[in-house]
Amino acid sequence: MSTNSESDYFIDTESAAEMARLIQQDMMITRKMGGPLAEQADPSSFSTVLDLGCGPGGWVLDVAFACPDAEVAGIDISKTMTSYGNARASSQGLHNASFEVMDITKPLAFSDQTFDLVNGRLLVGSLHRTAWSQMIQECFRITRPGGVMRMTELDTSGVTTSPAYNYLDDSAGKFCSDKWTRKGEEGRVEGKRS
Repeated sequence: MSTNSESDYFIDTESAAEMARLIQQDMMITRKMGGPLAEQADPSSFSTVLDLGCGPGGWVLDVAFACPDAEVAGIDISKTMTSYGNARASSQGLHNASFEVMDITKPLAFSDQTFDLVNGRLLVGSLHRTAWSQMIQECFRITRPGGVMRMTELDTSGVTTSPAYNYLDDSAGKFCSDKWTRKGEEGRVEGKRS
């Protein structure tokens, strides 16, 4: 397995095979979640949206199509992914979608309170545990008061008969519940900037 020297991501971010995998993963997750913003009461209220670690940009393009009055941006460490996203936006006539190369483990090149919604999906696979605190702080900085910071992660890492693995998985869940305020259905963490 190759690595990207500029990232902690353990798969080559410029790989066509990785792009294909991410496209399939994105379509499956968006479909299973009921659409790109299915849980939001009024997605049309968002005028500026950012997707962190956007990969090839499927979610950005879905939101840009569903919310034609919103400006929807995606950032990713991969030039290949962002170029692909920009090409798809152009070919689909989605002038409200854009993609830029940016490393989400570094300070983001956006002004304070820029976005109504900041989205991140499955970032746990690409962020080192020490990078989360700074990344979350950056999300709060760039999210407008009253905006939404939407992070989607798996609430389980699989099914196994291994007692050791189950213990670690349970411990991780308890750690997260101690660190975050949980509201609503089990396993759902909500955060709204006020």
